[in-house]
This record gives sequence, structure tokens and C-alpha cells, in this order.
Amino acid sequence: MIQNDINKDINIINKALDWAKRYGVESFPFEALKDDRRYLRRVGNALSVNCAVAAYGESQVGKSYLINSLLSTSDAPFVISNNGKEYSFIDDLNSATLLIVSGHCGQNRPECNFSCSNWLFAIS
Repeated sequence: MIQNDINKDINIINKALDWAKRYGVESFPFEALKDDRRYLRRVGNALSVNCAVAAYGESQVGKSYLINSLLSTSDAPFVISNNGKEYSFIDDLNSATLLIVSGHCGQNRPECNFSCSNWLFAIS
């Protein structure tokens, strides 16, 4: 999972900083690694909360297309399953003004690495 990779990277950075400090390596890029660590922490914190997406705009400007493109892969379109029936986001739900999707993307599509367990889409 992405969060585990982030934690591992932060740990590696911490060990590198400690090593350079212990051995007095003055040419070591302390500030760059501290900036990288700060960035990783921000990303990790952002991944720890549920996701929400809102798309607002004029009619017929591509809001649904954008959401569908972000959640689809080249070999699998974004669909919503309910009681064994799949609904295409574009074809079946395109006119929805509010759509709440619960589930985890990675359940049936391991290539999808979303950390969110619930998504809220507001499309108007």
C-alpha cells in the first residue's frame, strides 16, 4: 500500500540524515532530504482521510467525462455495481446531480491504488 511505502521512505531518509550527521558529512543534501521528508508526510496525511471530489460547471462541458477518465483504466471502464448489475458511469449515470459511491476500488481491480474507502461525487 502507498502509505507503507511512504513510511519506509521516511524511515530511510531519517536513517540517512542520522548517518550524515553522525559522521559529519558536510556535503550531504540535508535540506533537500528534509524537504522530501516533509513532502512525503503531507502526501501520507492526505491519503489518510476519505476522499471527496466535486465537479461544478456549465452543462455539457465534460464534468462526467473527467470523473470517468480519472477512475477508469485503459482496459476497464469505471462502473458501479449494485445487486450484481453494473452501471456505466457515462452511459447510465451521466445525468446524476449527486452520486455517492461506497466501496474500495482495489477489491476487483488490484492495479487501482486508491486509498479511499468512500468517495463522494457531486456533479451539477
